[in-house]
Amino acid sequence: MKLVLSPIRTEQTLTASVEKDALTLNGQRIDFADLPAGAVLPKEEIACDWIADDVSRDAEGLLTIPLMLPHGPNAPRETLFPKPLLVKRGKVRLPPYDVDVASDTL
Repeated sequence: MKLVLSPIRTEQTLTASVEKDALTLNGQRIDFADLPAGAVLPKEEIACDWIADDVSRDAEGLLTIPLMLPHGPNAPRETLFPKPLLVKRGKVRLPPYDVDVASDTL
């Protein structure tokens, strides 16, 4: 599964995990197993605000999911300009929400 991250400033945080073709976001499980190779699932048909755009599956079966990436007021560069994540299973290690400004000045 390829997660394409789209940063958004919000007070909410996000946890994510992957199991086969299912993505769990803050406890909400979304299963994309029925999406065939070469198909696109419009965002409007996905009942989850964390999905940023249409979800697609390429000819080789790789799911690409555009995902909102929440961040705080002091988000690091890796969060503001994230690279796509390739995840097979387990907890998704998202870029940091924020950095502790006080500890950076010590």
